[in-house]
Amino acid sequence: MTEWFVSSAVLAAVLIGAHYLLRGKISARLQYVLWLVLLVRLLLPLSIGKTAVSVANLLPEAEPATVIQAEPAAVLPAQAASAPEPSAPAAPVQTPVQPVQRPASMPAQAETDSAEPEKPAQKPAASVRKIFMLVWASGAVLLGLWFLFCNLRYGRQLRAGVLRAIAPKEGRPAVRLTRTALSPCLFGLFPPAIYVTMDCAQDEQLLHHCAEHEYTHYLHRDHIWAVLRGVCLALHWFNPLVWWAAALSRTDAELFCDEDTVRRLGEDARADYGRSLIRMTCRERVDPLSAATTMSGRGGQLKTRIISITKHPKTAIPVLILVLLLCAAAVGCTMTGAKDAAPAQQTPERTDTTPEELEATADTREEPEAAVEFTTTQDTVTLSVPTRYENEITADDSFMIEAPETGEHDLDDVLFSFYDKSQASEDRLGLVWAIRAFQFEDPAELVKNGADRWVEENLMALNTHLLGTRGSTAYYFFCLSPSDKAVRQYDSSDTAAVSSYYQHAADGLDILKDFVVRNGLAPVEGAVDWEAWYQEFILPHIEAETDPTADAAWFAAREPVEQWPKFTVNGTSIYDLTLDDIQNVYGTYERILHWVYIQTDYYDVVEFADGSQAAGWMNKDGTIHYPNAAYLRLDAGVEACGVRFGEDYREAANRFPRDAEPVFEQFDEHTARLMLGGEISYMGKYSCIAYTDGIPTMLVVCDETVMTFHIENGVIAAVSWMAPEESMRLPVTEEWVQQRMTIDPSRLTDENLLSILIGPEIALVNNGFTFDSPADLSSEKLFMLFLYWSVDSTRDNYKQADGKYHFTQDFINGILSHYFRTGSFTFDITQCRNYDASEGTAVIENVSGFGGGPDLRIADVQVLEGSTVQVTADFYNANPFFDNSGGELRYARKVYTLDFYYGGALFQSARFAPLPEDDLRAALQLHTGETTDDLAQLFWTYDGQNRNLLGSLPDGNWTALPLTEDAWDGLSLFVYERWARENNWPLTISETDFDHTLVRYFPLGRYGWEDRSSHYLTYQDGTYTRTINDNHGARYCYLKRISCMADGSFQLVFRCLDVPELTEYADASADVRAVYDHAGAEELQPQEFRRAVYRAFADGVIPLGTGMTELTVTVRLTGEARYPFQFLSARDG
Repeated sequence: MTEWFVSSAVLAAVLIGAHYLLRGKISARLQYVLWLVLLVRLLLPLSIGKTAVSVANLLPEAEPATVIQAEPAAVLPAQAASAPEPSAPAAPVQTPVQPVQRPASMPAQAETDSAEPEKPAQKPAASVRKIFMLVWASGAVLLGLWFLFCNLRYGRQLRAGVLRAIAPKEGRPAVRLTRTALSPCLFGLFPPAIYVTMDCAQDEQLLHHCAEHEYTHYLHRDHIWAVLRGVCLALHWFNPLVWWAAALSRTDAELFCDEDTVRRLGEDARADYGRSLIRMTCRERVDPLSAATTMSGRGGQLKTRIISITKHPKTAIPVLILVLLLCAAAVGCTMTGAKDAAPAQQTPERTDTTPEELEATADTREEPEAAVEFTTTQDTVTLSVPTRYENEITADDSFMIEAPETGEHDLDDVLFSFYDKSQASEDRLGLVWAIRAFQFEDPAELVKNGADRWVEENLMALNTHLLGTRGSTAYYFFCLSPSDKAVRQYDSSDTAAVSSYYQHAADGLDILKDFVVRNGLAPVEGAVDWEAWYQEFILPHIEAETDPTADAAWFAAREPVEQWPKFTVNGTSIYDLTLDDIQNVYGTYERILHWVYIQTDYYDVVEFADGSQAAGWMNKDGTIHYPNAAYLRLDAGVEACGVRFGEDYREAANRFPRDAEPVFEQFDEHTARLMLGGEISYMGKYSCIAYTDGIPTMLVVCDETVMTFHIENGVIAAVSWMAPEESMRLPVTEEWVQQRMTIDPSRLTDENLLSILIGPEIALVNNGFTFDSPADLSSEKLFMLFLYWSVDSTRDNYKQADGKYHFTQDFINGILSHYFRTGSFTFDITQCRNYDASEGTAVIENVSGFGGGPDLRIADVQVLEGSTVQVTADFYNANPFFDNSGGELRYARKVYTLDFYYGGALFQSARFAPLPEDDLRAALQLHTGETTDDLAQLFWTYDGQNRNLLGSLPDGNWTALPLTEDAWDGLSLFVYERWARENNWPLTISETDFDHTLVRYFPLGRYGWEDRSSHYLTYQDGTYTRTINDNHGARYCYLKRISCMADGSFQLVFRCLDVPELTEYADASADVRAVYDHAGAEELQPQEFRRAVYRAFADGVIPLGTGMTELTVTVRLTGEARYPFQFLSARDG
């Protein structure tokens, strides 16, 4: 059972990791199918064969094969009476590299030869196993019953609330309308049925999408998967990884269902299906034990589903291969059993011993501890160690030492290594010392200037000394200095660990001395006395290792002060200290680092010659007047709070109020803190000493502002301070700065950049995310961006009382500051339409509901300076007719300027970039159906197909908001006429139709205008009515020239022929008569006249002079074939 539980947990962890690693890189189908592997493992407590890669090999064996006594024990006389006579122990066979047992003269333990030998006591272990099985079985039964009860109750509720049955298509499960369902769902086994809610029934499209979604669940047999998921949770009720995996598999089931539903509905239904998903948002959490499939979900899950159906990721062949290899490895490690253990070794036979001898032995004094002798395949020397260290010696060893000064060193050909294995961890070996050897010819080579000379001179972090020579071989030992914390081999923050390592090191000296004598090593004249050196520099440093408990005793013996000193530098309060005051001491700063992200904000940091730093906001004059934080070296003659350079850190700490009894706090194996007084709390008063690996590194004091004294070699060396509300940390190191100024190339991949850019383009549709500086963004736009970026961070802002989310200005600014530099934007919550003045918050019912994003593709990436990157992205529409008929269009290009920091990227600007004429030509060709490359002809056809649209454009600039009354008059008339032409010229138009028509042609959205009457239309009760007619004549527009603008728009200049109405030839203007003359007729029908005007323009017949008007129009491409432009401005001139 243990093997089953452990392998199931490991497989669950692997698949959970794969879920997040492969999200967006493989199809939803494959993502969902991967959970089948885990389902099989969770349900079947069986293993397929036995392999060496099984995780079961890491589990301890239930029972040892044999019990071999490491040390012989005496048998008492009372026991000897019933025991057979033991024989003398046989000498063990010595083999290279293996320890050789060398017992003392103590007799071996007697062994019985009775028919029923005594077995190791196993009753406690068996009892624990029985208790574990009982607890597990009880939990599984209870949870299984609860799973059954909950689903039976839910089924009764669904059936009790059924209002009517909806006729299903043939071969599909029944569809029932119920008032008790919280969400459309597929529920039941024999047979399953689809249940839809009242909201679904009121919208035919929503009902269709919900029914198709649940039918897809039926095709996937997800109702059966849901039951099996519940069984797995019951069997593994104690394992949080299984519950986590169950939740993820449910989400993946919905993603796969969405993908397959859209495939069956058709690509043209993708957008409508996404909108239906948004409408299904709910706040209730899905019960993990529910056997019902649900279409609705919470905001975060729906956002993932909407993005998925927008991008519909597919599985690349390399990724598929990686997934298959991962699955194969996971199956091999978790679905196979442990390899059989090696055959048990038999204990050596013993000769009989008389009871009298055993009794005599028991009365004798204790003999010396047994020793174990080790040999090596590299030499004939041997090493003898006490039996208790038998497992701490490794012969013929090799290992790697990493020293900061010299890098990694692979050490092989080690004769013997001595470890304190209790110290072993990820970053240390627990090495006490090691012995190596090398050949020499001249003894003079061994010593140079009184120091040992040896072949490994590059190992600067190792302390190496000669033990002696034998023949032409020199033997030396090395150990790692305990004073160098970078390579220290023990946990100095743990008193017990220090004690253990010290005991090993002290006994290790005796082992080395025995090694020299045992192998007859001759001392080297002129070499360092290794024994004296070891006793002077190694043992005392370990024994006297600093720890917080010693400091606590030091403070407890002294009377604490009661008055907090003012936080000053050279007598000036740090709140009044200016950069000039600092420069008077440290001189002019040598460099300045702009826009440095420190913890939670961005600052300019100046650095002086000695490494001192000051940070704050750079003013317009290029100076930080009052630093928000500073790091000052005190060896420049500066004092802080009366503390000077070189003062003992404990004496410095004693200047500040503290408790009589300090409190020791251990954080991890490396760090600890000695709380001297107060509590760690916001704006609180406290003082403490921080330790790293037992070495004091900082004295921290806080009296509303945190001041840190930096400790070097036990004395005060520098001071820094910060404002707690700004969470600043100085100094910033050169390494940190270089990391910040150097961008990891993996962060500039197309995938990562698109994940950054797509969000704001989704939040602000209609090109709303366009700005030269974040200050250009309105509060309304910033609020929309906040809603998108905070969708996973708003749970605490939800109030059950009214079922809405309440956001404060500080909370909104906090989210926005992760995407714009603090101070670069201005958000005023009172300018939001959702502002509630009564409590000063923005109130909204739903924080999700954003649609799909554009098809964005990275075109170019340029690293400008430091961490600033310029990204050029193109906007495409691969389905401009929305019917999958092809015809991909590029309709925009944007250049984003981003500043990367370790946690994300900040937007500096987002500007449109120029597009070539080819993009405009492609849009016109798709719209008109013509293949000509002549833009003049394409625009002429476009204008004709749209009933002289260009000629009816009103004067105005529709990017300058709010609109003037004149602009609104012309705009409203144009919108009405555009809609009326397509709907048999009714006199009225609803505000909905008006809005839909307006946004087809103009980039207004819902910003900068409101429904109201104009000169031509009267607005009342949601309806516009035409009240004044404007019988303007026809205007024919012929393209004169085109300009590709820097902002990605196109400026079009047309020559215009204005014809109030068709008149007789004799009454027409000169230009109109020229058209008739060029056509060779005096009377033409409207379509004939239009063709004649085009030929006259194309052949240069008109205009005759300078009297013809020109129309200048600025357009931006939309990516749609039916409505290829939005008009930004138009003017006659």
